[in-house]
Amino acid sequence: MSKIKRIDFMKYKQRLIFLLTVLIVSLFLSCKTDNDKKKQQSDLMWNLSIDTENSFIKDAVKEINEVKGETLVVSRYNSPKTKEAVIDFFNKYTKNRKISEVILEYSIKYEVPPTLAFALSYSESNFDPSATNQNSNSIDRGLFQLNSNTFTDLSHDEFFDIKVNAANGIKFIKWCLDTGENEVSALAMYNAGSGRVSGRGTPKMTLDYISKVLDFRNRLIDEFNSEMSSYARINPQSVKLVKDITKH
Repeated sequence: MSKIKRIDFMKYKQRLIFLLTVLIVSLFLSCKTDNDKKKQQSDLMWNLSIDTENSFIKDAVKEINEVKGETLVVSRYNSPKTKEAVIDFFNKYTKNRKISEVILEYSIKYEVPPTLAFALSYSESNFDPSATNQNSNSIDRGLFQLNSNTFTDLSHDEFFDIKVNAANGIKFIKWCLDTGENEVSALAMYNAGSGRVSGRGTPKMTLDYISKVLDFRNRLIDEFNSEMSSYARINPQSVKLVKDITKH
């Protein structure tokens, strides 16, 4: 091979190496740029996630501190996003969607604590709309065991109609709450009658009845707060952020 050809070949080889080097460097820089973009996107998504998480936790902490018990039941039932969850919660006890809906509807309408209304129906009939109890001179019927001597304007069928019975029973316990001025007196009046409560004293059977209603009500409140509170649905790994974000 002549000297000139050898020189040309070396130049060609050098140019090829140079071009390959440029190509490799370009690819490297391109990958680095893509990685930088991905990192930027990842950082952005992380920041958005933190902002969302912080907002969610703030709301949850506020709810735990300020909204519990009956207020939580009402607010969750009135919200389209959580209404079904509230109905499902009470369905565990009533085993009947219509009963759950009707008790929630009328307890909120007549401003009776919903869990008290459910506890009352549970103690009266165990949520059985066909329940009856024969007294010496009267009959108690339906979900809220409406007494035939008290509700004289109701027909036989209306006593066993879920909606009619619940409306009258909850409206009556509302009257007892307003008259007795506290839940214990109201339940005593509902069970034994206002005359026996204000006159000759409350029978022991009625005191046991009151205890049964209030114990079941407290159970409902505790379980509802536990299951329905948004705090219970926070990712445990995020709970550590609560202390810091609630300072802002």
